[in-house]
Amino acid sequence: MKKIIDEHWKSSTIHDVVLALLLAEFDKKGDTSDGMKYVVCGDSSPEHQWQRLRLLYNKYHRRFLWGEVPPDTEWYRVDWLRDRHLKELRVISHCHLDGTGGMPLVKAAPKVGWELQEDQERWACPILFSNNPKGPYTILEGNHRLLAWRKKYPRGRSLLMPVYIGISKLPCYWHGSKHVLTNDLWLKRARK
Repeated sequence: MKKIIDEHWKSSTIHDVVLALLLAEFDKKGDTSDGMKYVVCGDSSPEHQWQRLRLLYNKYHRRFLWGEVPPDTEWYRVDWLRDRHLKELRVISHCHLDGTGGMPLVKAAPKVGWELQEDQERWACPILFSNNPKGPYTILEGNHRLLAWRKKYPRGRSLLMPVYIGISKLPCYWHGSKHVLTNDLWLKRARK
């Protein structure tokens, strides 16, 4: 049976991943303001990439998530994430997702208290992280959707969607490490 490592991996950039994350945030919040559309639909100029990062960090408060992703992370767009791959995924660590943080997705899904809101055709690209291209992979973006999908379809269904995967040998707090890169610095600064 093919695993995620056996799918088609194409080198990507952090800017592609940031754009995917912003699209997920826009979708979650129903944000359709002209300014948001401009930034997302803008070109790949350094100014637009900077604006996207500012939105991600300030408006959507994702600096705490992305501040913990190792800076040497190499990003890939992988075609495809399929039902059979869900057993390779883990729920993001150190988060309060009905007590499922760090658990394998297939074991965590029956425990969640929310239902699938929409099928995959409307989903933004999930974002995963691992210390090894062979996995296991932690879900950085898409935890609620993938948990709800597995809960609704425990025997599988035709899940087929692209996914971004970051790979770094360095420890990542969200991947189960106790090491913290930047959140402690931000929190210390905020307390002053």
